[in-house]
Amino acid sequence: EGTIVTYQDFSERSLGRPGWWASAVSSTLALVGMIIGGLVLEADNLNIIFPIHLQWPFGGDHSDDGRKWWALLMSVTTLVYCLVEVGNLLHGSGRIGIVLTVLCMVLVYSGTFGQLGSLGDFHTACMDGMDMPYRSLGINPGVGSGLEFERFMDVFSVSSYMIFIFAIVVTLPTLRSTMASKKSLTTVSAISFFIVALEFFVIMMISYYVFGNLGPQNVLDGMRTGRKAVPGWWARTDPWAVGRATWVAKVLGICMTLHLLCSDAIYVPVTVKAIEALLPKPIAATRSAWLCLRFGITVLRFLFAVVIRDFVKMNSLTSAAFVTMNNICLPILAFYSAGPHEKTGPVRKVMHGVIFIAGCLNMLFGTIS
Repeated sequence: EGTIVTYQDFSERSLGRPGWWASAVSSTLALVGMIIGGLVLEADNLNIIFPIHLQWPFGGDHSDDGRKWWALLMSVTTLVYCLVEVGNLLHGSGRIGIVLTVLCMVLVYSGTFGQLGSLGDFHTACMDGMDMPYRSLGINPGVGSGLEFERFMDVFSVSSYMIFIFAIVVTLPTLRSTMASKKSLTTVSAISFFIVALEFFVIMMISYYVFGNLGPQNVLDGMRTGRKAVPGWWARTDPWAVGRATWVAKVLGICMTLHLLCSDAIYVPVTVKAIEALLPKPIAATRSAWLCLRFGITVLRFLFAVVIRDFVKMNSLTSAAFVTMNNICLPILAFYSAGPHEKTGPVRKVMHGVIFIAGCLNMLFGTIS
């Protein structure tokens, strides 16, 4: 029988060899996408609070040079995480992560509410666009005819990003194999999902109230001061990015980056293990393969982080193309293949069917969008 160490092991026990391959490909690519998105966000955060003005020697958009330098510098942490044993990393990052989460929450609230004073500077005529009001509920009511399909695709873009909150599911078998108290994982995971979902909802609502549809992609970019020195700042294309980062933004940026590094302590080593599981065992056991894999992941993550600037789209693509398969489709198939499906009532079966179809549609249209 053996021990279930990876998500692939779980899928193989439930769905056989086809399940192993479906999980192996999708979960490994999901993990790769997640660690790339993490480095993109880390570099973006650090460049907002500590901008680097040195020119990037390999061309491209020079306004993005600082973020590329930070991606290079932070790649050192990727290599460290690739080389260190996962159990030791989890032991330290778990405790630090709790403290950082509380600090980030307090700073996000204080920093966002601190921008309410700048909201009063907006000229009323400049708040609402021709097709998009400053704030709106549901699908944008200002969009005219002929763009219905784009709004339809936007729904799946949003749903893909929402599913990303459960991306850590693919790491649970590996995490469980390293835990001393394995039975506590289910309870702790359920509580964590609820807390994170609530945090996301509250932060999104508060940020949207202040920044509206003109808000920056990264909330740190909206926590600025000194805007009054720029006449008509509110009429610019990206008004909330005008000014200097506040001290709250700088502290929050540091805390967020440290929090992301704690997450990397989970995601990066698990990604290494997932890729190793795809290699033939004789090759994976060699020292050269061990080193090449870890240095290769470090370089690959850096190169993608340099090319990709939009971490929201990166995460949405990862979620739609790969996370949905592992977190929605495969668990339902596994339940009816190896789980106690005989005890399932008709209502639950219908709900499972609806969720499964929604997951398949999200994989298709979310990836396209």
